[in-house]
Amino acid sequence: MYTPIHFKAQELVPPTSSAFLYGQELLDMLFDEDILIIADKLREKFGAMVANTWNVGGAHQYRGWRPRNCAVGALNSKHKMGMAIDLIPAEISVNDLRDHIVARKGKLYDMPRITGIEMGVPWLHVDIGRKTFTTFGR
Repeated sequence: MYTPIHFKAQELVPPTSSAFLYGQELLDMLFDEDILIIADKLREKFGAMVANTWNVGGAHQYRGWRPRNCAVGALNSKHKMGMAIDLIPAEISVNDLRDHIVARKGKLYDMPRITGIEMGVPWLHVDIGRKTFTTFGR
């Protein structure tokens, strides 16, 4: 299984999940490895990006994996399958990054294919697992 280089487990799971298990074992159970690779590669290519912030006193705890009973997001969200992540880029505007991904239909460099991207939100939502590249949202 892939071990993220640029993200700690706490940045990818809510505090309720990490209370019983930290680290790689938790990530192996909850995530498709391609979404972890994508998160790392996006950070490498486009600079610093923030996911969950609960572990440093912030409010965000559901930008990576979400438990099935989580009220945040859609009922059948890719987050609940470990196949999506929401990121806030620090060194490029979210719109510029989103436009870059959309222009390439999710095929970016040496990373697995992004198959879904949410439009019109102030963060970058990417997911995997669809048969074709899809944009959705506002």
